[in-house]
Amino acid sequence: MGKYFLVAEEEGRILGCSVVEPLKRGVIGWWFAVAPSARGKGVGSALMDATERTAKRDGKYFFLVYSKAGSKAVQFYRKRGYAAGQNFTELIKQL
Repeated sequence: MGKYFLVAEEEGRILGCSVVEPLKRGVIGWWFAVAPSARGKGVGSALMDATERTAKRDGKYFFLVYSKAGSKAVQFYRKRGYAAGQNFTELIKQL
């Protein structure tokens, strides 16, 4: 199974999109974007609802997302019931 690509559009205008990759038991959200003019109008929630429904339909048990600490995205995810994970530590190396 490949990645899930979802697009929110209205009258041919793209309002937002998401890219989610299935894992063995869950999915990981790699990319979510909503056009600035569409923010605060339910587009992000509609994309997340559709993505979550698709993952659940496909037998997935969890949805993992990464987001910058303190960002509006973290607030958005928390309002939707997401909680901070405890299984990973971010590591980075500059090349």
